[in-house]
Amino acid sequence: MSLKKHLPSFNALIAFEAAVRLQSFTAAARELNVTQAAVSRQIKVLETDFGMSLFQRVQRTVVPTDESRILAEALRQAFDTVGETIDAIRRPKDAMTLTIGATISEIQLWLLRRLPEFRAAHPGLGIRIVSRDDPPDPRHETADVAIYFGDPAVCRAQKIKCFESVCDRVFPVCSPEFLERLELGDHEPDLTQLPLIGNDVPHATWPEWFAQAGLEHQASQVALSFSHYADGVLAAIDGQGVALGWGMVLEDCLKSGKLVPLGSRCTISRLSYNIIMPRAHRISPQTRLAAEAFAIWLGSHFRAYRDEYPELVTQNS
Repeated sequence: MSLKKHLPSFNALIAFEAAVRLQSFTAAARELNVTQAAVSRQIKVLETDFGMSLFQRVQRTVVPTDESRILAEALRQAFDTVGETIDAIRRPKDAMTLTIGATISEIQLWLLRRLPEFRAAHPGLGIRIVSRDDPPDPRHETADVAIYFGDPAVCRAQKIKCFESVCDRVFPVCSPEFLERLELGDHEPDLTQLPLIGNDVPHATWPEWFAQAGLEHQASQVALSFSHYADGVLAAIDGQGVALGWGMVLEDCLKSGKLVPLGSRCTISRLSYNIIMPRAHRISPQTRLAAEAFAIWLGSHFRAYRDEYPELVTQNS
């Protein structure tokens, strides 16, 4: 059965997806390089076809209906799949590139120092690293292999292959010079009296850590905040305050002495680092082998860290 007889206009679907995602006909028109009137006409075509309104007009904004959100999500996934396939076709056949996804802090503070080891073992393999502010979403990840920080149950529920999982140790860190100025001796630091460095990462906040550690916390205590975790780490290295340290990500900074633990309090993260291959069914056998080789290599580093700290509770998948 030909889909051409049953699908609406492809241009209308493109305009619709952009309008839902941006919640604005004007912004959608700007993205698609057409007029706002053209987007409105395409939406009207779909509304006539479906026999229902797809947006609620609220003053100067448009709010998608529940049906619109469901359709837009299906279109987004379909467009992503088409785009990935086109990129694969355009890619030179004599060059294979493995795409790796991770957060900016995982890449800058941990992965880059270890990557030469893997590249030396696979000299003919091209590496493309996709970094983002937030952890990759395993349900929508487009990389061949990725580090997903979250609940491994999400991967199991979505039938996403997960090679290795490890939780982390979380504790306050500062520069050696900052610690020396405190003159603590054998006493625990009073964190309520110190300048705390925060960030916008939802799973790496001081209030969450204080609650898990059984301590009181005031929001006003965060003296310096960053949108990226890695920037906060640099500020701590510079002696500007106390950052929340994730043991594995900061492993190199701690071993080199750029950062030191502040006090003895340490919690174990509720979530874990997970090595996933989110789209194994949509990549070539050659790329799948490269992704699995990278996952096995990366997993050896995860296991080495876990073995060093037996108190870590793992969530292997």
